[in-house]
Amino acid sequence: MLLSLDFLYAPSADVDRAVERWVGGLGAVLVWRIAALGTVVAALRVAETGPLLLFADHLEGEDPIAIHRVADYGVAVARLRELGVRELREVELPPGPCATFSLTGMRLGVYELTRPHAVEQLAARGSRSSARRRAAASRGPSVVYDA
Repeated sequence: MLLSLDFLYAPSADVDRAVERWVGGLGAVLVWRIAALGTVVAALRVAETGPLLLFADHLEGEDPIAIHRVADYGVAVARLRELGVRELREVELPPGPCATFSLTGMRLGVYELTRPHAVEQLAARGSRSSARRRAAASRGPSVVYDA
């Protein structure tokens, strides 16, 4: 049922501080950062292979959620219900629909990749935002919005 582990979705009270520590201290690469609708989410590439690490200030709890890609979201959700998973929280991620849940003490999620170019589009958007922040910093104090 599970195809790949694509995202580790981690709660963070201070997304920018988390990014700074992972990029500056551990050598991760910032893929994108979005600030919109009162929330901040940043995606980091921490290794050549493996999932993206997402920090989000709106995510509840302390433990990360391991988000796995599935071939068919509807089939996966039905299978989870057959397994007795009752508390599914359905949300939309940029790349597609997602359901998060707890199973055997772990926070997990399944999603279907219905928008395959979403991550690249966010990366391009993040690059433009970074360029705006750098330009604004060179002009002095100002406010620059990511979204």
